[in-house]
Amino acid sequence: MATRHPLLLTSAALLLFSGTTLAQPANRSAAPRLRAPDQIVKVEEPTEEQQRAYREAARLQREALGNLQRIKNLYFGTQTNRALRQEGIMKLREFTDPGLFPTLLEQLKGEHRDVRKALLEHLADQRTVEADATIAWAVVHDDDEWFRTEAQTRLAKRLAERRAAGETTTPRPVQFAIGEALRQGGGETADASGANPLTPRAERMKRAAQAAANLGITELVPLLIAGQLGGASAGTGGLEEGDLAWILVGRQRAYVSDLQPVVGSNAVAFDPELSVLTEGTVLRVVNAVVYVYRYDVHNALVDLTTRTGPRATAALGWDQQKWWAYYNQEYLPHLAKVQAEKANAERAAAANAPAPAPVPARQPAPGDK
Repeated sequence: MATRHPLLLTSAALLLFSGTTLAQPANRSAAPRLRAPDQIVKVEEPTEEQQRAYREAARLQREALGNLQRIKNLYFGTQTNRALRQEGIMKLREFTDPGLFPTLLEQLKGEHRDVRKALLEHLADQRTVEADATIAWAVVHDDDEWFRTEAQTRLAKRLAERRAAGETTTPRPVQFAIGEALRQGGGETADASGANPLTPRAERMKRAAQAAANLGITELVPLLIAGQLGGASAGTGGLEEGDLAWILVGRQRAYVSDLQPVVGSNAVAFDPELSVLTEGTVLRVVNAVVYVYRYDVHNALVDLTTRTGPRATAALGWDQQKWWAYYNQEYLPHLAKVQAEKANAERAAAANAPAPAPVPARQPAPGDK
């Protein structure tokens, strides 16, 4: 038979009666009411209309995934007929739901290059934040170097269009798609042989840093500053655990520390005990910290800040404090100044633009009354 714990029963009783006011004796002040923390959000049941909308969206997604699978089976895969693949590529343009863009990337991985290239062109033609973020994700996370290059070319074009249209910041979903790899970090080698020098996480970090520099995403400079150096404790030693390492620089001398006589019949001998005297210095290594210098991230940081900042930044080296001081005191004010000058130039150009020529009035034709 199960045993009920009295503490659990008390907690359950408090939860049950937390929303009611209990009667108190007249000569005793009322106890304060229990109130839920502000972080707790009351979840309301979805309405019938919301449930119908959710079921309809799920049905449409299942239908779209089924159509995509049929297109793959009929037109792609091992199909070598280029004309037939082109027909399937045209059908891919029917998928305009942003929720399906990541699925398109995943489902078409490994297809012919013309199919994957057409997918990137389709995403770029959408001219939406969701499509641009999907392309940015492919720039960092796809395993095919050719596809990553193609994706970065189209993302650079899309960001140039946005900046030409007056957008001063990179869309946050695009920042997240590239910057998430910088947040995760990683710089340890996968093995000592050098056959696979970087772990997958470190490889994605390298790609993200290079993409941020090539695309001019200045919003990712703080992540590049924080990610160029990595450090972790290598172990802890001491009297109980033992030292991690030690180095002795000294001179050792042997001497007789004890002499024991041995006496026998008509004979005498001595049994000496030798000891060693050490003179010099001992260096004990009790704790150690390993710093990982991520050269790819550092070089991308120097390249990006030099091109978009007020001065060259190679002299800052690996000093994190100097980098943060430069970012806050020089880099951010410089970006604000550049944006202000650009806005003023656009306003001046709009004010000095010639007025449109008036449309001449239509002259009555001879037959008009």
